[in-house]
Amino acid sequence: MNIIHERRVQCANDILRWPFKSTGLMKFLGGLLILAALSPTVHGQSVTLAWNQSTNPTVAGYNIYYGGASGNYTNTLSVGNATNATISGLAQGTTYYFAATTYDSSGMESLFSSEVSYTTPILPGVQFRVTSARQFVLTVTGPIGHTYDIQATQDFVTWTVIGTVTVGATGSLDFTDTNAASFSRRFYRTSEVSYTTSILPGVQFRVTSARQFVLTVTGPIGHTYDIQATQDFVTWTVIGTVTVGATGSLDFTDTNAASFSKRFYRTRG
Repeated sequence: MNIIHERRVQCANDILRWPFKSTGLMKFLGGLLILAALSPTVHGQSVTLAWNQSTNPTVAGYNIYYGGASGNYTNTLSVGNATNATISGLAQGTTYYFAATTYDSSGMESLFSSEVSYTTPILPGVQFRVTSARQFVLTVTGPIGHTYDIQATQDFVTWTVIGTVTVGATGSLDFTDTNAASFSRRFYRTSEVSYTTSILPGVQFRVTSARQFVLTVTGPIGHTYDIQATQDFVTWTVIGTVTVGATGSLDFTDTNAASFSKRFYRTRG
């Protein structure tokens, strides 16, 4: 029996203390900051990650680990010394867990970074199956709470609304077209009745003449966030808590900003 001994060492001052970053939805966990940008493709959804280059001269590259269960990373992506990576082929409505490591030229690898998770959204769509009575059962998928008209046509010119559905907690529901047998052919599509774009969590700031930082916190209405500050990206301190109002944003003033030579901020739900 061959026994493989895996060696992992903690590389001092490596990137695992520094934030991952890209455009899109924000996720914070421990000292690791990940911004994930998701986009649908014909092969599933994808996540694009980018990060600050390590200042440790012994770091030769980076590995990204991910999987469908916390702490159980079934997939590994080695990206060399690149500072970004795109992970594709992700299933919709599925939670994935991510962690990162650095490695040196001899192959020695650091410990895992703090773990972050993300659930890919459920994309709108419709599939169908035919019953023995020639009834078409349509399975409509989409984001939870979104409402769709189900439309039918014979010629792709005239579309008729045959029902309206609201997606429930499972992300999908069935609708039966009881009139399907009356048509020699019939085609279907869904059209969203109403849709309000989601306000993504975020924070921006401006500096007043008195060197006070006014932070503008955005997020879904009614969500509550801690505002955290740091000088070194290691120790984060909660300096306030806010609840987003009807406008989707609010201002918070850091009256202590002038006491620090440098200060960085984040929000955490």
